[in-house]
Amino acid sequence: GRLNSVPANWRLGCGIVARLSDQSIKAPKQGTWKKWVIRGTVLAVFGVGASISMALVIRNDLGKYPMLAKLLDSISGRTGKVTPAARGDPDSGLFPAPDVHIKLLQYHTCPFSSKVRTYLDYYEVPYEIVEVNPISRSELPSDYRKVPIVMAGDYRLVESSVIVSIFESYRVGRGKASFEELNSLYPHHEGERYGRPATIYDDKYLLSTLSEKEHSSPARKEELKWRAWNDDKFVHVLPPNIYRTAAEAKQAFDYISSVGNFGFFEALAAQVLGATVMYMMADRLKKRYELKDDVRESLYDCGNEWMAAVGDRKFLGGDKPNLADLAVFGSLTSVEGFDAFHDLMEHTPMRPWWDRMIEVVRTSKKKTGDPTTVTKA
Repeated sequence: GRLNSVPANWRLGCGIVARLSDQSIKAPKQGTWKKWVIRGTVLAVFGVGASISMALVIRNDLGKYPMLAKLLDSISGRTGKVTPAARGDPDSGLFPAPDVHIKLLQYHTCPFSSKVRTYLDYYEVPYEIVEVNPISRSELPSDYRKVPIVMAGDYRLVESSVIVSIFESYRVGRGKASFEELNSLYPHHEGERYGRPATIYDDKYLLSTLSEKEHSSPARKEELKWRAWNDDKFVHVLPPNIYRTAAEAKQAFDYISSVGNFGFFEALAAQVLGATVMYMMADRLKKRYELKDDVRESLYDCGNEWMAAVGDRKFLGGDKPNLADLAVFGSLTSVEGFDAFHDLMEHTPMRPWWDRMIEVVRTSKKKTGDPTTVTKA
């Protein structure tokens, strides 16, 4: 039963190890010793990596044995990457100082995590980052296994667009309502998206501190429309593009393994198995989201569509970015530096808007960090 909780790419890895084992135990024929040595080496690497990673999956069951849990963390090199809370400018007037500690649980390269991070960065909200281990996910609560999660004190906020709407409602309302009170204004129900079960928030783009009249303004309607466009269309075009070819998939996982919270063997396996699995998955994602045969064309279509909406303005929000600008920019930062990103900048008119967003987001007191450096595929 526990094996069913092991990620699919690790089950695939076990299959590869089993196949290699079957081949390697056979007596090598004359002249094939090099192949035998290679098989033995690959078997050793994947065998140790898969064993440690599957042990990490069950690590949460080791609460009664803290020494064993500590040993597993030590062997894997996993300590739970934590970035101290960044300090915003208390006199900026952009965001009322929260009376609780803000913590973001994320994957660095997840577009939904990047979207939340971009909002917090732009409004200089002090917060702590906890980078979640993608294999064990031990940093996440047992009853909710997705990212991003924002902890506002002891209170949990989930679903990236709901999180952004709650923070923006808090900002617009000057902090008069607590995060817990604001969260209660976003009811949800179980439904289906793209043929899969999903939790649906019908009002996730509305700001609870605005009146119906304020929501009906042309600017708010436009903002709401393009926030939904980012979630329903744009973010789904990105993964098939960064995994489009074997070289691009390797490029992506080389970077993901370097910035993610991986142990040594987990990072090694992610670079090999992860890239292979996602390259094979890219075609399935293309069909699920009804993209063009050449997924780059779908990416360019999105870039052109977005810039047509921005028009002659500096940002969709006019002289300053609105929530849609921050959402699209945040999603795009998750692939910044990849070949797909460079192609998008080269083949669409997005570059001037992107540079303006870089200037206003990353020159704030609290920065997102230096531009991503990725080795070309």
